[in-house]
Amino acid sequence: MKRTTLLVSLFLMIGVLHMNAQELIVNGGFENWVNSDSVANWDFVTVTGQSFSKETSIVHSGTASLLSNHTGTGGTAKVLTRPYVNPVTPGITYTFSFWYYADATGTTNLKSGLRMWGYWQNPDGSNGTFDQTNLQPSTYIDLTGNTGVWKQFSVDVVPPAGAGQVQLEVRFYKQTKIYIDDVSFTAKTSGINDVKFQNLNVWISNNKITFEALKGEKVEIFNAVGQSLYRALATDGINSVSIKNQGVSIVKVGNRIGKVVL
Repeated sequence: MKRTTLLVSLFLMIGVLHMNAQELIVNGGFENWVNSDSVANWDFVTVTGQSFSKETSIVHSGTASLLSNHTGTGGTAKVLTRPYVNPVTPGITYTFSFWYYADATGTTNLKSGLRMWGYWQNPDGSNGTFDQTNLQPSTYIDLTGNTGVWKQFSVDVVPPAGAGQVQLEVRFYKQTKIYIDDVSFTAKTSGINDVKFQNLNVWISNNKITFEALKGEKVEIFNAVGQSLYRALATDGINSVSIKNQGVSIVKVGNRIGKVVL
């Protein structure tokens, strides 16, 4: 029995780690375009004298990249992930990265022409009162000496308690001509010790998944192949969740994991 319990625990931990390691940004390589100036899974905010467009000659990988050409005198242009990246788990370190290519002749604003940005959100996507420091840094990406060549920007960020989603942005400023490609947001799971999981006592009652939790703990339920079935914040005490899934369900509450069969 002890051996079986250990194997199940290892299976659950490895399975959740694998899910966290998956790429969370859809179409981060800008390969899927609706038309020449509209790309799938991204929103644009343009300003006077600036435009976004598809680029096929200067790319980091694949067949396309995104070009922001900002010849105006001011304003902040943005490319935003859509839908919001989710789920994110508070306390886990994620890496946000993208590749950029600053055109040497079209980019004269080297010190304040490019930066990353973002917003932590509640699990339902609504705005919260989170500390956004690691998603809204005070410094710009210094383009000095980095024009005419692909360079990677990368930063580690940690969702604060209560966060469930994140909106990510790349921002472009005046007097810049910059290509970006291969935008990525993944959990850092270099080893099983990155996240310490405990066993969750979970059972079936009246055809509902039932467990005990503390108020505000993040609840996630997955099927056997890792597809998300349910996400919410727990209430204090016994919680019951009704889902339409026959077979194995993996339940994660905070840093505790359990398995039930419906």
